[in-house]
Amino acid sequence: MAVSGGGVRSASFTMQVMQALDSISNGNFLKQTVLITGASGGMLGAAYYRELFLQQQLGKPLRANDRQYAQDIAKDLLNPLFSSFISRDLVGPARKFTVGDFTYVKDRGYAFEAKLNQNTRGLLQKHLHDYRPYEDSAIIPTLFFNSVITADGRKLLTATRPARFMMQALPTDTTPVTHPDVIDFQALFARQQAPQLGVLTALRMNATFPYVLPNV
Repeated sequence: MAVSGGGVRSASFTMQVMQALDSISNGNFLKQTVLITGASGGMLGAAYYRELFLQQQLGKPLRANDRQYAQDIAKDLLNPLFSSFISRDLVGPARKFTVGDFTYVKDRGYAFEAKLNQNTRGLLQKHLHDYRPYEDSAIIPTLFFNSVITADGRKLLTATRPARFMMQALPTDTTPVTHPDVIDFQALFARQQAPQLGVLTALRMNATFPYVLPNV
């Protein structure tokens, strides 16, 4: 399944489409889906719906198809973003926060993740490796996050496991050998605790638009 971009409106639309598909398939939509990938806001909605579906499969008292969740993902993300840009990035002193052994600056990217976490009821405050057992057991489909490397325009593909098989097309009798046009996040950052990447950060990387969000 591929989802499109377009901000929170696209996120809400994606949620509503997935909810509708699940309803007409009698609850079997995600059970019969292997892979989800896409761009920008569409991935926000897809990731949130997948998490709600997982919670439902784990016996939590919620219905992933409730309209309230599509309303959650449609809530404003830009006002906190620009407020942070003025108060933190331009005017205020650099404040920092710590995740594990690492320290980062509280910039507008931090504000984006904090607001997205609030809008999604804290359900996406996880790490990549948290989803791997459920993907391996086919309880939920795999999610491929796509980011663009501004230096050369190549894609950075982020998933719960290495995805080097996606980096280069296989040569055929009619297609010559091509150079890799995608970089595997898990392989490139294998020594930097790649599986520990936050899902909210992966979503921000997937949705990063130049100047609106800081370069990662």
